[in-house]
Amino acid sequence: RLLEAARRASSSGRVDCAFLNAGVAGAGAGVSVLRGSEADWRWLLDVNLFGLLHGLQVFGPAMAAQGGAPGLLAVTASDRGLDVGGLPGCTAAYATSKHGAVAMCEALEGELTAAGLGGRVQLSVLCAGLVNSNLWAHDRAEAQRDAADRSGVQAKKSQRMIFESMGTSVADTVDTFFEGVVRGQFICDSVPGQAQQTFARRAAYIMEGQMPSNARMKWSKL
Repeated sequence: RLLEAARRASSSGRVDCAFLNAGVAGAGAGVSVLRGSEADWRWLLDVNLFGLLHGLQVFGPAMAAQGGAPGLLAVTASDRGLDVGGLPGCTAAYATSKHGAVAMCEALEGELTAAGLGGRVQLSVLCAGLVNSNLWAHDRAEAQRDAADRSGVQAKKSQRMIFESMGTSVADTVDTFFEGVVRGQFICDSVPGQAQQTFARRAAYIMEGQMPSNARMKWSKL
């Protein structure tokens, strides 16, 4: 139905661009590995990972089959999918979902290339850092869940302040992302060079045989 709706909205009946942007931090902002409920983890992974899978399975084959100019499959992941992770106990579920999103898109790129379809679909993955958006509006996200499963997690004032004071604007994020798309990049960022710097932090502890905490970005207490 989603594909049919997209084709009806197009004057040519083609789907030239699909931006798979849906995602939540929600309960994941306060859910850790040791104390997180299975319901919270499943809800976040259903949205951030399986929602992405469904979108890729719908639009990927359609774009590959329609011929003509290549289509653009744009995916919002996160720099959390490249990094060691944030404050322990804060982004465990979210970071897990975004590592999975990056790996899923890497796998899809390999599948398309192996099938000789790489030239028909451009796959670009946005690994944004802090963005001044409503991602941390937990009450808005929790309202979409079944009442019995809602966690009641609320964003701390300090968390909102960090996003508002340090986050890149949505407009600037989109501009930087599409600059990467025009260059044909697979991994795109919200601030030029940030994705490389973020991944380098994770790569360093692996290459040097260290523990993740040796390279994890330090945050003041939120």
